[in-house]
Amino acid sequence: MAELSRIAEVPIATIKFYVREGILPPGERVKPNQARYGEQHVRRLKVIRALLEIGGLPLAAVKEVVSSATPWAERTVEDLAERHVFPAKPGSAPELALAAILARLRELGREDVLAVLDDYAAAMRRVAEIDVSLEHSAPDTVLSDALLSTLRKLAVQQVSARRSA
Repeated sequence: MAELSRIAEVPIATIKFYVREGILPPGERVKPNQARYGEQHVRRLKVIRALLEIGGLPLAAVKEVVSSATPWAERTVEDLAERHVFPAKPGSAPELALAAILARLRELGREDVLAVLDDYAAAMRRVAEIDVSLEHSAPDTVLSDALLSTLRKLAVQQVSARRSA
């Protein structure tokens, strides 16, 4: 655990807490009081830190995000990244969050949303290209996210009104 703490730059007490809370899986037992931790533990600790510090999520939400991704959802994210040439960073905060969302959609039976996932990914690729092409290459993601969300709501209103007319 000391090596994991050093590599991930997370205090041992924090690692123990995350293991107790089920946020970080335990290491592989090699002796009664010793466990082996691997790269997946380092990645998970980085994701936890990103969700807490950058994402501003409360610990309970972090636990839900990191524990709700299923193997099916993680494979789906990897496949999506491959099809749309997104950089594959298994275990990164965005990929883990997406996997958790996909798992929840599947659990709710929302196959309709999952069926258009490639369409959403292609649309987001175009949005990313626009963002990066702006003169200031690092757009304010908080404002950009709010702008996109609001524009989407307006577009949904318009499309819904047209369909019901």
